[in-house]
Amino acid sequence: MAENHNSNSGQTLIEFALIMILVFILIFGIIEFGIIIYDQVAITNGIREGARVGSLFRTDGSTGVYSPWTQAEIRTVVDNYLTPRLITFGTPFDKNTVQATWTGTPPSQGGTDGQVTVSVTFPYRFLLLPSLKALGGATLNLSSQAIMRTE
Repeated sequence: MAENHNSNSGQTLIEFALIMILVFILIFGIIEFGIIIYDQVAITNGIREGARVGSLFRTDGSTGVYSPWTQAEIRTVVDNYLTPRLITFGTPFDKNTVQATWTGTPPSQGGTDGQVTVSVTFPYRFLLLPSLKALGGATLNLSSQAIMRTE
């Protein structure tokens, strides 16, 4: 008695295709989430580097005047840290999104309450699942802020 496998093979193929779609979505979602976490950690470390530089005041050798690092210099430090580390696949980091603000009087100028706040927002574009609307559309804003006492 010969069995007819043709009637079940089509159903098996369709079930396999449906399951593989779900497996691929799950795998790509795990990869995408891992890249988002990696980029968030890189942004946090880059902002911390910018805040560290921004917390240090320097003395002008000729006048003896203390002065903070400029916005442009802090942006360059953050950009130099993030450019080789972010996984963006073509979306460059815009260093103009880095903001630094100083408050209080730093210890180098006789104060005890000086601090610098450095923050950034980076629009992460989904790489593997660009049409995934459940996570807020095609972009996700990653942001970080670091506050350090000035010296």
